[in-house]
Amino acid sequence: MRQFQFVIAIALAALLAGFMTWQMVYRSAFRELADVQRADLVLARQSLGSEIERFRNLPRVLRHDERLRALVDDPRASGRAALVNTFLATIRDQTNADELFLLDDTGLTIAASNHDTPLTFVGQNYRFRPYFRDAMETGRGQFYAVGATTGRPGYFLSSRIDGESETGVIVVKVDMTTFAASWHDNAPGTALMDRDGVVFLSGDPDWQYRPFTALSGEARGRIEASRKYTGIELQSAKPLYSPDLGREALDKGRVVAGDTMLSLLPVGENGWTLIGRAQLAPVTRSALTGAVLAGAAALLLAGILVIMRQRQSILRMKLDRNAELEAKVADRTAELAQEIEERKRTEEELRDAQESLVQSAKLAALGRMSAAIVHEVSQPLAAMDMTLATAGVHTKSGDTTRTASALDHARETVRRMQRMVKHLKTFARRDAGQLSDVDIQSCIEGAIALAEPRRRAVDAEIEIGARAEDIFVRAGPVRLEQVFLNVLINAFDAVDGRTERRVTVNTETGDDTVTIRIADTGVGIASDDLARIAEPFFSTKETGEGLGLGLSISTSIIEDFGGTLRIESEPDKGTAVLIRLPATPATRTAAPAETEAVPA
Repeated sequence: MRQFQFVIAIALAALLAGFMTWQMVYRSAFRELADVQRADLVLARQSLGSEIERFRNLPRVLRHDERLRALVDDPRASGRAALVNTFLATIRDQTNADELFLLDDTGLTIAASNHDTPLTFVGQNYRFRPYFRDAMETGRGQFYAVGATTGRPGYFLSSRIDGESETGVIVVKVDMTTFAASWHDNAPGTALMDRDGVVFLSGDPDWQYRPFTALSGEARGRIEASRKYTGIELQSAKPLYSPDLGREALDKGRVVAGDTMLSLLPVGENGWTLIGRAQLAPVTRSALTGAVLAGAAALLLAGILVIMRQRQSILRMKLDRNAELEAKVADRTAELAQEIEERKRTEEELRDAQESLVQSAKLAALGRMSAAIVHEVSQPLAAMDMTLATAGVHTKSGDTTRTASALDHARETVRRMQRMVKHLKTFARRDAGQLSDVDIQSCIEGAIALAEPRRRAVDAEIEIGARAEDIFVRAGPVRLEQVFLNVLINAFDAVDGRTERRVTVNTETGDDTVTIRIADTGVGIASDDLARIAEPFFSTKETGEGLGLGLSISTSIIEDFGGTLRIESEPDKGTAVLIRLPATPATRTAAPAETEAVPA
């Protein structure tokens, strides 16, 4: 009887040890799995936020573009829509946005980056989209939906454009399907749900476009009104879980459904929720293994107690084995502690890397502005250097009158250089400032005077042909002179070292325009480079001779004045730059002058 009771006591002790170990291991493994799932969701939320923030300011910047505002004011103006279409396609390609399009105040698309595709947005009306209504009412909007025209889903960011007489909305569409592809390969249990409870991004294709729980009538009404999921039958889509489970998950942020653990994490201001789904089978297996080991340990300990008196040697062996087991547990505990430290260190390194990227972006922007300042100041500095050198020669010869004149010219060059630096920001921001009626011939002659030291340095001849006497254009005098100076310096650089070193300047007037043609007999520009010659930071000069910003800035300035800058070139024969500007109404014509030449 005693032996039977002893056996029962050992069995109950083993069962109790196994049950307690089951509880402990299960809870520990569950918490670890939950922490890993939470970390994955936080990382997914950061990735989503970073992708959206990368494009968030794009519509806010584009809303200030004069071309877009002009098209909103007059959509039927000749050539405006084609210009904006090309501009939006360029911005799309440079930023990797999915598409960009411009709506008028009725929601009608008047320009789009996909204007030349069969599924173009041009002519489509999207006034039913919340991003249009929100932008018109509050100035900006954001909305995720399946494209009503293309059938491709995307995240739409919008900003209102206020023209002089009309309003419109510029919209940027961001492709987010790459997240679903990434989750499918790395985290198939990750999904993203909208505020109405519809899963619209998921690593598991079976979850895509299915309601988390049964949709309410109000949610169905909102979805149908905005055509959020065009072409998708949500009516026939089976809900993933029951309504009770959905409310419990939303309240707690984590819930167990059968053999699955669900974690929910709110995302941003859109009412989105990230869903993490993980199987509990590994947790159960770990707990079962721990319970079996604990029960076995209890039985082993009981056996040791039974035979302790009879076999001391066996007891010592069992104790040694137990010590070995404890050593393994200690080693494993140390390994787990090391893994935890490694995880913490990795998270700290990730934060440091992110901060470094932000700082690098700031330094890159500062470097770009510094390069532009150096480029725009270097030419006036060269002119001022030559002027001061001339003043020194006159001073040594005792000609104080010419010295004073040279110094006055140097001071004027400094003031011109200061004004030039002030206007450098027009390359990045379309802020033309105050315009006035400018004597164009005076600007040309001022630029020729500034470029005179460079002409002498390359031993070139400059021919001044037809003049534009008493011809005025609406422009900024300093920046217009800056354009002529840039073109003249480039022309003198092009003829440097050539047998024939000649630069010609001619001015022609039409009914309502004036055209300035500056041509050289230089090496010319290759056809492949000609298409890119006005791009920022592109230069055909040797490294260190230029930053590739002159023609880009000049083109921007001329466009601000309502004109055009065109380049014609033939390799080994020379290059001609044609600058066309609208003349003021009172000065449409001018008499041509005789050609004069400044000898080399």
